[in-house]
Amino acid sequence: MSESNSLELSVKQLRWRCDENQFQYETTAELETTDEIIGQQTAEEALRFGIECLAPGQNIYVRGVRGTGRITMVRQLLKKISPKTSRKRDRCYVHNFTRPDRPRLLELPPGSGPAFRDRVEEMVEYISEGLRKTLDNEPWLSERERVRDRMQAMARAKTDPLEKDLAENGLTLVSMQQGPMVTTAIFPIIDGEPMPPEKMRDLIEEGKLPPEKMAKFEELQPRFQKEMDTLSREVAEILKTGRKEIDGLKQNAARQLLGQFTEPIIEDFPGEGVLPFIDELVADVCKHRLSSESSGDDEEIDLFDLYGVNVVQTHRDTRQAAVVEEVVPNMINLLGTVEPNWQGNQMASSDYRGVRAGAILNADEGYLILEVEDLLSEPGAYRALTRTLRTGRLEIVPPEFSWMRPYAVVQPEPIRVQLRVILIGDVGTYYLLDQSDPDFRELFKVLADFDDMVPRNETGLRHYSQVIARLAETESMLPFHRSAVAALVEHGSRIGGRGGWLTAKFGRVADIAREACFVATSAQQHTVTGDNVRDAVRRT
Repeated sequence: MSESNSLELSVKQLRWRCDENQFQYETTAELETTDEIIGQQTAEEALRFGIECLAPGQNIYVRGVRGTGRITMVRQLLKKISPKTSRKRDRCYVHNFTRPDRPRLLELPPGSGPAFRDRVEEMVEYISEGLRKTLDNEPWLSERERVRDRMQAMARAKTDPLEKDLAENGLTLVSMQQGPMVTTAIFPIIDGEPMPPEKMRDLIEEGKLPPEKMAKFEELQPRFQKEMDTLSREVAEILKTGRKEIDGLKQNAARQLLGQFTEPIIEDFPGEGVLPFIDELVADVCKHRLSSESSGDDEEIDLFDLYGVNVVQTHRDTRQAAVVEEVVPNMINLLGTVEPNWQGNQMASSDYRGVRAGAILNADEGYLILEVEDLLSEPGAYRALTRTLRTGRLEIVPPEFSWMRPYAVVQPEPIRVQLRVILIGDVGTYYLLDQSDPDFRELFKVLADFDDMVPRNETGLRHYSQVIARLAETESMLPFHRSAVAALVEHGSRIGGRGGWLTAKFGRVADIAREACFVATSAQQHTVTGDNVRDAVRRT
């Protein structure tokens, strides 16, 4: 046989035809449909393992071409398996009194974050409106008055001998206001009234007072001034001690009064970071809201802003593992962000109140589904994701673009996270990541490989029938006659382009099926026929 003859193909070999009589039904309405992805048993087994295995690093790369049902299988399996978890936590951020630029993270039992926030707000409302009023009433007021009277008595015991000695020498102490300060000076007594030395000199020059008066004053003033300076320091120390004692009484009383709020909160919310936050809050109240050394600026602070709770993540369902599908996986949507707080003067600032969660945190103790092509198209997103998976710590940071944040930013405390990432991608991207990222294989140990072809045998034809039946049912199409199914199988063979195989890109077959249904509906038919399918193919 010549070489040219050996390459000849028969007419049957040039075009395979599907006999409609091999289907044991009249229309797809007779078939029992299933939600399972057809013809991808190997990929399904790998996906099931990746979903159910709790070992670290078992993140999943679903590899295959578009239209093979990758994302559909992931959704269906997660719904079918319905994974549970017992490790969910609510996450809140609060003001860090030690480092305001580092908001404190609180972790609470699942679902308790909003209740914790409300309880803290009740306490802040009492601090803002009721605490001072209570402290200014009995029995707290009398206790402070006794300390104040005792300190004043001690101060008088120091100053009375000096004032008596001054009076015997025709002198007296005069308090004068100089700006915010009050100073004490020694004045001579002229005609029973204290007189400033400057005025006394003027009267001497006018001849209204004898010079001996000034000479006597200038002789005595240095000695008494030195004694007065010493006594002033001693009296100031007495008064300072008294203020500290009064502040201590107020603080102890405040702690006792706030205990009716703090003790139940600590008992009812046994979360990580709650006790330090409550202790720091009470300490700040005592130091800056009640102390005699508090500045006026402290009074202008909104206590609900300073002492509030930002619930970043809470859970209504405390057992069901989260499934998050992020379609725009940029840095903000993945990691979360810290939103600025714009003031009335158009100045921006940021604090714990602006912290917002992203997809990674929302998927904690659950599953995060991402299209790898979308992930790689966002600057920094892939590295941020793999860094979080590698370290198990989520850092919520603002965008790294200075023009977007011309203000001082805060960096919240990191959050410990554990999640399973499911990347949906193609073969080329898989090998690109494997070659360029040394951590890729360690982080994505499960490979769910989707076939783009199914055998053109009895099983493959049954799969096609089930896919078309389910499509007609879910999209409320007309039933497909077996001749229509045979025509769609032939089209699947042409798309596959390999002898003995059918394409697994059911999305392309489904598009032809939809158009064929439109043709049949327009013709007011009750079923979709093979002629409708062939007509739809000619239109494409």
